Amino acid sequence: MPVPGHVPTSDQGDRRVTDRPQLRVTHCPVNVAGIPWENVQALRRKGVDARLVVFERGQLHPEADWSLDRRGGLGRRLATQAAAFARLAPRTDVFHFYFGLTLLPKSIQFPLLRLLRRRSVFHYLGSDIRGKTRAQLAYGKRADAEIVGSYDRSPPSRRRTARGRSSCTRPRTARRRARSS
Repeated sequence: MPVPGHVPTSDQGDRRVTDRPQLRVTHCPVNVAGIPWENVQALRRKGVDARLVVFERGQLHPEADWSLDRRGGLGRRLATQAAAFARLAPRTDVFHFYFGLTLLPKSIQFPLLRLLRRRSVFHYLGSDIRGKTRAQLAYGKRADAEIVGSYDRSPPSRRRTARGRSSCTRPRTARRRARSS
C-alpha cells in the first residue's frame, strides 16, 4: 500500500521498490512570463510535489495554485504573507523565489528558513537584475542557490555562451573588392 508523501522508485521493474520521501517545492511569489508555472508543471511530471503561490494573479499569466490576493496597507499585506509562509513552511522542503522577491522581508525570510532547515533558491529572470551592481544583488547570496536565467547580468564584453563564445555578435563588415582599372 502506498505511503502518503512518498514516491515509489524502482531500479529493476517491480521487484525492488523502495520508498523515498517526495520532494516538496514551493515556487513563489510571482508568475513572471509564465516561467514559474512551467517549472512547477515540469516538476510535477517528474513526481515532485510542486506548487506555485503568488501575491496576486497577473493578467497575462494568471496560472497559480494559490493567490494570496493581498489587500490593504503594508501591514495587512505583510500579515497575509506571514500567514501564508506559516502554512507553507511545514509542507515545503525548498522555497524557489523569483524576480528577487520573497514571501517575507529578506531580512526575516532567510534566517527563518535556516532556523526551519528549509532550502531556498533565487531565480533571476533578467530585468530584475539588469543594470544592478553586485552590491545591490548581494541579498541573493543568502539563498542556498542562485539561478540566472538571462545573460543580462554581466556586461556585453563578458557574456559567454556554453561553448565559451561571445553571445554578443558585432555586425560583420563587408569586404570590398579592389576595383580593377
